[in-house]
Amino acid sequence: MAQKIEKLPIRVPKVEHTRHILIDSSPKRISQEIYDLPYADVPCALTLARQKLKTINRFFLQGAKREAACEPFNYAFSKFIEHYRSFHHSARFSRQPAEEDLNEMSQFTQELAFSYKLAFLDYYENSKKHNDIARSLYTAMYYLGQSMLQSYEQNLWQSPRLWQEVHCLYRIAEEAGYLGQEIPSAAPTPRPLTIEGLYTQVLLTALADPYQMQQGSHWLVYDYAGRWAHEVYLFKGSDLRDLKYGFALRLDSSKPPLSIRKLPEQNHPQLRFLVTETLIRKIDDQLTGLKSGQPIRITGLKEESLNRNLWIESLNHLTKHWGEKPQRAVKREPASAIAEQCTVVWSLPEIHRMLDPLARQQAKVLNRPLALKYRITAEKTNESVSGIGLTFDEKNLEQLQIGQLIAWIKKRNGKSIFEMGTVQWIATSHKNTLQCGIKKIPHKPKAVQLFADQDQNQDRPGLLIQKADGGSEIVAPNLFLKMGDHASMHTLINDQWDDIEVDIPTRQTNYISGFEVIVKNKSPFAGL
Repeated sequence: MAQKIEKLPIRVPKVEHTRHILIDSSPKRISQEIYDLPYADVPCALTLARQKLKTINRFFLQGAKREAACEPFNYAFSKFIEHYRSFHHSARFSRQPAEEDLNEMSQFTQELAFSYKLAFLDYYENSKKHNDIARSLYTAMYYLGQSMLQSYEQNLWQSPRLWQEVHCLYRIAEEAGYLGQEIPSAAPTPRPLTIEGLYTQVLLTALADPYQMQQGSHWLVYDYAGRWAHEVYLFKGSDLRDLKYGFALRLDSSKPPLSIRKLPEQNHPQLRFLVTETLIRKIDDQLTGLKSGQPIRITGLKEESLNRNLWIESLNHLTKHWGEKPQRAVKREPASAIAEQCTVVWSLPEIHRMLDPLARQQAKVLNRPLALKYRITAEKTNESVSGIGLTFDEKNLEQLQIGQLIAWIKKRNGKSIFEMGTVQWIATSHKNTLQCGIKKIPHKPKAVQLFADQDQNQDRPGLLIQKADGGSEIVAPNLFLKMGDHASMHTLINDQWDDIEVDIPTRQTNYISGFEVIVKNKSPFAGL
């Protein structure tokens, strides 16, 4: 049961002040027990470590004794996190870690945050040495940041409580003058050495919006943000005279920073501004180096194992989210009070089948619904001309990922309206429902079959989009076509065959590629 300590919004478990005979808080014995865990079986070792730490956290210990008792768990954390991170950049796993394993890791991380918050509160309330307060505060903030990363790992929305605590710890450090000090800590490395650097790392990771990135990319962003946190500056409103672009936050709030273009007319004592111009210039230099063919190590990036194109894609994403953010062109309206249901289908093959007139006719003759693997009912949460938000009651939907092609059918005045787009972000809410944001692709497509000229026996499903300006766009499986290719296209609805020349790319994700195409003369495949 959580309780609020004094006026600080720092939540910790309720602790028993009576010493239990079965609780051995000897650092030497705990160290031996933790170092002897069966790390070859990570799920088992993780469960044992979490249970041990949870037991320690439910009994009172003075700050110094608690830090000593909990220090070995930092070693365990580094072993566990290395294991689960490796899934994203190696072929070590044959399958994704189970949800219960990720939940266990999240709970263990939360217990580590509890440990150092309890130590910090004991030091803070009893006026202990500043070094003790700063060290425990720093390590508590580190594990709160790691708790946020675990939320990204599971595609869960961040808890407002985490933001409230992180802001509060930063405010205390600022008031006490700890920000610029290098803090010794038992927390795993690498990490920023100052509280200001650690806080900036957490802010930048959130601003990168990992929900819009491929699964696991939050680790890359977090590492990069920590490495370059010193290129970002935090100001009080009274210390800043002008602002080209940046981000604002309140230390007394439970919200992440927000993008701004100018300083507010009225200042607030808890208002802080994050200025990223220097970092954006650094990223621009790194992008220039990568695009000119410089070795990755020369650009200041340490992840040599990542390929050049992935780094370019990642840095472009960070420039977009850490730089001057464009304002939303069209306001997104919330859904009406009466829930609007949509039938949703995703993946190019499934949408192609839904639009295939022959498949629809066969289903009609057999008097049964069209057989689709990825189909479900969703609720519209908001919508604009260019996008829509959907909520699903189920949270584990196969193949529904960022970049996936998705279509939905909604009813309007008794008529069915078909729309299509690509998934921009996905997250699970605290109500255990899956939410996603979708960027619309205008104009209804037609199902086509694409035949590559270099291999006439190789065909793939595709979609033909007729644009308002008279141009044509093809949506094909990713990497099936490239600019300059020639192919044949069979439009199913009217049994028309055409030759096409693949022109300028219009969109690309891990699932689809879109190109403008030039439709030429009738294909020699016609009538075959």
